[in-house]
Amino acid sequence: MTLDYVALAILIAVALILFLWRDCYSRYSL
Repeated sequence: MTLDYVALAILIAVALILFLWRDCYSRYSL
């Protein structure tokens, strides 16, 4: 497993967390 795959996995995880957090935030703000 090279650093490219590690960086890609981290980017995907961060994007997923940000997407879910924004979805929950917009849902609770209403």
